[in-house]
Amino acid sequence: MMQYFTDVLQKPTAALDVPDLQAIAKDHNLSATLIMCRLTIAIGVQCEQNKQFIDKIQGLSETNQHRLMKAIEQVRILFLGHGVKHTHC
Repeated sequence: MMQYFTDVLQKPTAALDVPDLQAIAKDHNLSATLIMCRLTIAIGVQCEQNKQFIDKIQGLSETNQHRLMKAIEQVRILFLGHGVKHTHC
């Protein structure tokens, strides 16, 4: 995932939390799982096929849309904090 951010999306990853995959698999670690979910959502809305992901998000209830937007914003804040300009998808 981190490599995808760097190679495909051309975004720096220094400020991003790295999901602990072993903690997820072995201990069902909620915090590590949430980190992975945030990164997955952020990749979805920033990739070339982002319209498909955004359309699906817009089909969710307002409550779920709001929760997803908060997760996306958490990742974007990390980018903005390191000089990456925000672009609308």
